Amino acid sequence: MRKVYVVLTRTGTILSHLIKIVTGEPYPHCSVSLDRELYKMYSFGRRNAWDPFNAGYVHERPDKNVFGRFKKADCRILELEVTEEQYKIMHHTMKDFWQHKEKYRFNYEGIVAAWFKKYPAGEHVFYCSQFTGYVLEQAGIPYTDKPYRRVRPEDFRTSPVFKVVYEGKLQDYWNMVKRESD
Repeated sequence: MRKVYVVLTRTGTILSHLIKIVTGEPYPHCSVSLDRELYKMYSFGRRNAWDPFNAGYVHERPDKNVFGRFKKADCRILELEVTEEQYKIMHHTMKDFWQHKEKYRFNYEGIVAAWFKKYPAGEHVFYCSQFTGYVLEQAGIPYTDKPYRRVRPEDFRTSPVFKVVYEGKLQDYWNMVKRESD
């Protein structure tokens, strides 16, 4: 068995605040990682910490880009045991996205529509929870009964299949796991 991680965060960006106000969700952003240290978290979000309109498929780290700028980001880290085959499918899916990242766009329209419980289909467009849901769905991991297009961060937060392994400041977690691996 392998372990994978869904990382729920609240950074302090304007979009993060808006989503929290509208949905009441304490962690409006999510990423998926195949390593406990979170050296590689994948999601759909800002490509540049200072530009909310340049968004798409991103590789995130607790010390870089948005999280490097918003060092007091709160998080909840969820752990899930998966089979070797599920792990390989998740890895392959994220690698394939990375190899073709230029064709994917951030789903601005979908994020607004989701506030009204509308989920328009679009090819090659995702927001963070749709992407995370897609990766888990591709691997056959049953975490919710919703299709990935309708998934919100709360679906990960409330799913009984995940184990909460940390809740607090993302930078504190990052420092803790770095010390443990030294």
